[in-house]
Amino acid sequence: PAISPSPHASTNNVSNGSDYGAPKWSVGQNFKVSDYILNSTLGFEIQSARDPANDQKSFTLNNSLGFPKLVWNTSVDFSLNFTVTDTVHQAQARGTERTIAPGVTFTRELNQTFSANLNYNYTNNYSKDKRNYDYRKHAIGLGISATL
Repeated sequence: PAISPSPHASTNNVSNGSDYGAPKWSVGQNFKVSDYILNSTLGFEIQSARDPANDQKSFTLNNSLGFPKLVWNTSVDFSLNFTVTDTVHQAQARGTERTIAPGVTFTRELNQTFSANLNYNYTNNYSKDKRNYDYRKHAIGLGISATL
C-alpha cells in the first residue's frame, strides 16, 4: 500500500470564517485484475477553520475500476466514493453528513501527446440540515490533456 500524508492543504472562501487549514492522510492500494485496474484509497482530513464553528473531520473511501483501451482506443473508469463528515460544532443542526458519489470517465487518446475525456459525476449528500446541506448534484465535464 502507498501511504501519502499531505502536511497541509488550505482554502480561501468568500467568508473568512470558512477559510481553513487541513492536514490530510491517505493510504491506497492498486490491484491489477487481468487487464483491469482497481484502486482503493482510505483518507482522513481535519479541517480547522478560522471560525471554529466551521471545523470538520472527514473520512473518505475512494474506489475506482479502470478498463484501459476498452473499445475504440477509449479507456473507461468507474468510481464510487463515500465520505462521512463529523461537523463537530454544527453537529446538532447538521448531524454526521454522509456523501455517496459515483462517476464515470471516458478517456480517448488522440495521438501520442493529446487525449480527450468526458466525465459524469453524481453527488448525493445526506445532512440533518435538509435546507442548507442536504443536496444532490450532477456534473458533466469535458477536457483535453497534453503529456509532454
